[in-house]
Amino acid sequence: MELHCTLVTLSPGHARARQLRRELVIDVAEGAPGAEVAAALGHLGAGRLLTLDGVPLAECLAGEPPLRSGAVIVAGAVAPPSPAPPLVLVVRTGPAAGTVVPLARGVLALGRAGTATAGPRAALPDPELSREHATVEVGDAGVVLRDADSANGTWLEGARVREASLAVGQEFRIGGSVCTLEFAAEPPAVHPEAGSAPPDPLTVTRHSPPSRRAALIATAVLPLLLGVGLAAATGMWMFLAFTAVSAVSLAIPLFEGGAARRAFARALAAAADDDAARRRRHAPDAGVLVRSAASPSPSATPPSPVPDSAVWLRLGTADQPALITVEPAEPGMDVPRLRGAPLVIPAQGRVAVQGGAEPVAGLLRSLVLQTALLPAGRDFGVVLVGGSPELRLAARYLPRVRVLADGAAESPSALEAAMPAAGSAVVVMLPGLAPEAASACSRIAAQRGWAVFGPAEASGSAPDAEIRLGARVSHLVRGDERIPFAPDLVPAQVFAAAARRAAAEPVHHDGAVPASCGLDEIAAAFDAEGMAEAWSRAAADRAVAVPLGLSASGALYLDLVADGPHILIAGTTGSGKSELLRSMVAGAAAACPPDQLSFLFVDFKGGSGLEPLGGLPHCTGLVTDLAEGGMDRALASLRAELRRRERILAGARAADLPDYCARGGTGLPRLAVVIDEFRVLVDEAPGALAELLRIATVGRSLGMHLVMATQRPQGAVSSDIRANVTTTIALRTQSESESSDVLGSSVSARIPVGLPGRAFLRVAGSEPVEFQTASLVVGASRAASPGILVHDAADWLERGVGSHAGHRIRLPAPAEAAVPLVAAAAAAWARRHGGSGPGLRRLLPPPLPERLALSAVPHAGAHAAAPPSADVLLGVVDLPSEQRTAPLVWTPEAHGHLALVGPHGAGGRECLTAIAAQLLAAPPTRHVYVLDADGSLAWLAGQPRVGAHAGASDLRRAARVIARLAEECSARRSGHGGATPLVLLISGWGAWVSALRQSPQAWAEEALVDLVRDGAAAGLAVVAEGEREFVASRAFAGLPSRIHFPLGTTEETRLAWPRLPAMPALAGRGAATGTVVPAGAHAVQCAVLDEEAKSAWTEAGVRAPCSPRPFRVDPLPALAPAHEVAARAREAAGGMHGGNGIGSGDRCADGPLLVGLAGDEAAPLALELGHGQVLLVLGGRGAGKSGFLEALPLMNSGTRFVHPPRAGQLEAWEDLLAGAEAGRRPLPAVVLVDDADSLTPAEDALIPRILDAGARVVATAAYSAALYARCPLALTARSSGVGLLLAPRSPADGEVFGTRIDVPGRVPPGRAIAVVDGCTVDVQLGHRAPRAGRMPGAGSGGPLTTAQGLALRGEQ
Repeated sequence: MELHCTLVTLSPGHARARQLRRELVIDVAEGAPGAEVAAALGHLGAGRLLTLDGVPLAECLAGEPPLRSGAVIVAGAVAPPSPAPPLVLVVRTGPAAGTVVPLARGVLALGRAGTATAGPRAALPDPELSREHATVEVGDAGVVLRDADSANGTWLEGARVREASLAVGQEFRIGGSVCTLEFAAEPPAVHPEAGSAPPDPLTVTRHSPPSRRAALIATAVLPLLLGVGLAAATGMWMFLAFTAVSAVSLAIPLFEGGAARRAFARALAAAADDDAARRRRHAPDAGVLVRSAASPSPSATPPSPVPDSAVWLRLGTADQPALITVEPAEPGMDVPRLRGAPLVIPAQGRVAVQGGAEPVAGLLRSLVLQTALLPAGRDFGVVLVGGSPELRLAARYLPRVRVLADGAAESPSALEAAMPAAGSAVVVMLPGLAPEAASACSRIAAQRGWAVFGPAEASGSAPDAEIRLGARVSHLVRGDERIPFAPDLVPAQVFAAAARRAAAEPVHHDGAVPASCGLDEIAAAFDAEGMAEAWSRAAADRAVAVPLGLSASGALYLDLVADGPHILIAGTTGSGKSELLRSMVAGAAAACPPDQLSFLFVDFKGGSGLEPLGGLPHCTGLVTDLAEGGMDRALASLRAELRRRERILAGARAADLPDYCARGGTGLPRLAVVIDEFRVLVDEAPGALAELLRIATVGRSLGMHLVMATQRPQGAVSSDIRANVTTTIALRTQSESESSDVLGSSVSARIPVGLPGRAFLRVAGSEPVEFQTASLVVGASRAASPGILVHDAADWLERGVGSHAGHRIRLPAPAEAAVPLVAAAAAAWARRHGGSGPGLRRLLPPPLPERLALSAVPHAGAHAAAPPSADVLLGVVDLPSEQRTAPLVWTPEAHGHLALVGPHGAGGRECLTAIAAQLLAAPPTRHVYVLDADGSLAWLAGQPRVGAHAGASDLRRAARVIARLAEECSARRSGHGGATPLVLLISGWGAWVSALRQSPQAWAEEALVDLVRDGAAAGLAVVAEGEREFVASRAFAGLPSRIHFPLGTTEETRLAWPRLPAMPALAGRGAATGTVVPAGAHAVQCAVLDEEAKSAWTEAGVRAPCSPRPFRVDPLPALAPAHEVAARAREAAGGMHGGNGIGSGDRCADGPLLVGLAGDEAAPLALELGHGQVLLVLGGRGAGKSGFLEALPLMNSGTRFVHPPRAGQLEAWEDLLAGAEAGRRPLPAVVLVDDADSLTPAEDALIPRILDAGARVVATAAYSAALYARCPLALTARSSGVGLLLAPRSPADGEVFGTRIDVPGRVPPGRAIAVVDGCTVDVQLGHRAPRAGRMPGAGSGGPLTTAQGLALRGEQ
């Protein structure tokens, strides 16, 4: 392949201008490493650091972005490109047509080229612009267009403006240029019909009111006669009023005619608008072409032009009558005129362009761009002659454009070589061409019927049309017709940029079919690694793409499935049939693995044609005419293969091979029977025709294909076989009748003898497409050639397009050329299967085992050999339709939720255990949460990846697990949660639902159903095990993957199950349906985990990485010793403050009070208690109130507490108040009051004074309906908003603090509910307990605040 690119040198050693920028042509194999290209460029002194768009050249591949034609290779360090502005200013028409100006934030000045001003500026070569014509300001509020006191003004929507806001897509005019504002990231699309002939006129029907002359006369005359008669008969002249009816009846037609005229005017205006729009679609302006700048993508069968058709090229804009026909016609009626409509002419005959050198060149540049880029120009080649060196170098990037050297312009053979054999051409001669060369080129092109555009002096006398470019107005002159118009002139730099962008096809941007083509240019890589990658891609789309060669539009492929199923190839001796067969087989083998495509070779040339490829792993046999009886054996094999395929598809209930593959079927590759010299085969084995006819008839559905090559198909290929052949290829044939017999056209008979490999392809009756067949021999010969050739682009153009001076390469023999391919295919096949390549088909899969240990599942060990992928191994699935058994895997992220249905002992819980074991240790990290109804998963508790394990006895915590998961899923859906996958394991679904319905946590059932419905979108997978009630639940429909275990079930139970395949009643044997298996129900044997393996997985889970750690929902401890609570608080404080823990000396006496452990992770809980506030602790007898008061000083060592004995309590409080009021000593931080509901009146009276003095009070009391009467402190505590409820008895116990609570049931001593501002959280209060070591002394504590994360503020 040829890469046309630019080398820009930035290093100091190449500072001279002639070395700064070099245009190059690099001859390199497609897919070659960029490092080799860099090494070849190093000989030019390019240096070591080479980049493309900021990507090192060494990391690129030839032919793939960014190393494609049009690339700019930079030598030397370069800063990364800054992001492009989102808006661009596009000049649609005028002297600067196609100019694209990026609009960054700020002010951009617009003016005439050749003037310089400070600041950002866009200089346009428009003589009608002022030096400072207008400005465009991009700001936060939008885009503003301002006129800069220009001479010709700034025009928006037909009105001259001083300042106006611009919207995207809105046109405005400055000077002779029409511009629009566009989004840079939204290039326009070229309409498929762009460049085609102008459309037919639109028809507007004029509806005239019906003529009712007789009725009109009657309605006008009768009232008149009646009124006069009555007046005369009665003598009452009032009857003359009837005569007024006559006037009314005469006015009705006038109203009807006016309404019809208005409707016609509206229809005419709408038709004019439609015509203007379709004209713009058929003739896109330069702004559209430059921004799209992409030729139509090549296809196997590009549309052929209509005979005598031409591409229509846009010259500019002109005021023209709309293409509208009015029916019925009315003489003298004028159709609307369109302002600024595209003016187009067909590319036919000779067209002379007169005017200044630069305007002429600008218009010719526009015509070249259109011919190369418009869809209608697909079959037109462009020959460019003359012009500046810069223009010629830029034009080589355009598709279908050949740049001819000046010396070759006079050579007919050079012009012929530049054009496609069966196409049309447009010759464009640019200013600067020698008169002799221009005259000769024009004469030769006219003789061949090609269109010629050029300066008047180069077009000869009496051109078919003249384009006269003037300073103010230009004219198109055709005979007596003279049309004024405003031309579209494309500047040189715009042309160069558009041409470079159009170089999108990596291979052969040529307008002609090349003379030769190597298979390596269009086929997959021929090394083992490249084949393995190509086989992986082919297995995904199941297509069988056979490379054929190169057409004028690029690489040509044939899909054996879509374009087949059978192919007929015809060509005389020496035309290249055998080489085409070898190349087709080699290219298909490189693209498709043997288990997708296989071959049977029938070579009646003694094996010389196809025998070199017999070593391919795809080859299932080779039959030649030298083997006695070989053909009979081959026919018998074909019959057996055909019957086997019919049985396989019938057993799978598949209509054909694609249907079979869609159902998950494998092991049935397509079989292509490749026959070289089909006529000889039929002559020597007449019985073969019947077998081949059967293959031709039913081969499409069975995946069997015939590829038949013969010199003369007439008389050899029967009409029945022809009826099933949809694709034909004709190389050179001896006569036009043979060509017509194959193609329906005589074109292949006109292929020159000296052009072997030239052929025509016809698919399903379409027009023949010319192409050069790919050659395995030519491709192999490249290995003997120098790896990469670098040419100076100017020298390359002077030598002639496509010609390269240099060495000649010896072409290897076919057998020699096939050796590397066969070896690479064998190595890729062996590598694909980890050793020697296996057979293509396994007849019968082994039966499922009666019992399956997890370690026995393929790719699974006890724990060390856990599957390296994200899959969770469930067991083995039987896939009879694919003739194999396979590991049954479940990927939570791909397959979704999983349901295990069956009674106890059937295998569901054992399967759940195996799943849980793998989630503990196997990658990737997933956070697991367990609802364990029967205790079978109790061994998961405490594992690093297990965030919670809740049993049926702890419904409150189970509900909390469900609520936390719901909160996490909601956060993830809003983009604020974590990213680690979550898995919820549920054993005994029915037990959980029953228990929740009978508890205060009944809401959790609905929340669980919501998790099943919405959890997958947030990364949560649910694995649930249950029995009959599970299938009947509302959640069951939301679990897409299911395994049913029928052991121990009844027929009644299985009524709600899918239809299961027949299977023995074994533990672990089930049927899988849904996303975890192919469509349908498949028998499975699920793996079990013995105790030894469970222990190994458990140990592996402890060692397995777990980052990040899961959020936990741990049970609160039954006891919370005060010293442990204080220690946890110190650890938390140290983690946040770098070790400045609770024992440091910076505690403040009025900080929050540490009361115990609370929350999902049993963290220290501290409650804020302000000066003069009361913390009331309510509880029954023996609930732990007094013990809590004793533990408070131990947990809050830096806070001063006062807790006098009950006997001297009054005196102690009076002494404290007296000392505080006298100023002898400060009031203590916290006063502890036990049994506050049994204080004496004197003590009750003293407490308010203590609170007024600023002390904080922690008081205990018993639950009582008369609590406010017995304990006045309760009112103060209610206003504080903080309280503790020890072992509450009813929901109403929380009303003391203004809330209702959920009663937790039986709880250990010290278990309480903390109430903070209406929010509640379970807490295990600290208690005094003996411990080893010294407890922190008073005054040693530091500050402890909820803001530091050491306290929780209520979670429910």
